[in-house]
Amino acid sequence: MAASPAPTRDPSSVVLEQVLQLDDKEFEILISHLLTALGFEGSEVTGKSGDGGVDAVGELNVFNLAKVKVFVQAKRYKLGTKISVKTVRQLRQAIPRDSQGAFITTADFQKKAGEVALESGFPRIGLINGRQLVDLLVEHWDEIPQEFRERLGLRHGLVLT
Repeated sequence: MAASPAPTRDPSSVVLEQVLQLDDKEFEILISHLLTALGFEGSEVTGKSGDGGVDAVGELNVFNLAKVKVFVQAKRYKLGTKISVKTVRQLRQAIPRDSQGAFITTADFQKKAGEVALESGFPRIGLINGRQLVDLLVEHWDEIPQEFRERLGLRHGLVLT
């Protein structure tokens, strides 16, 4: 009887498992580096691990036509976890008026959390789930500091080293 082929692992899950090896503070720093890679100026880690508030900030200046300050919550959650409406609302309370927020996680979001993030009359919150995070890391890998690339144990293309 022929052996059945080994199950293939989802490449995004492999990368996320490596990201989950970072501690909370390292994850927040990685997100700050990613903001810088995306073009945000002055990106910095602001929060303390486990504070439930804003973990990083950055400002996007689009050719001096518009400036957007973004307040980011960065959360490492095990794969399969869904971020609740309550958690997104908590972030919304920490975003100053006339600013925007972002919630970047290794997990996913409940459908209602996505609706709350875009409710009119409140600061907009962009939601980046684990798969989207992996896509951003792939696209901006070379702009992430070498120390983090090595710490993640991944090489270009986000393949395990």
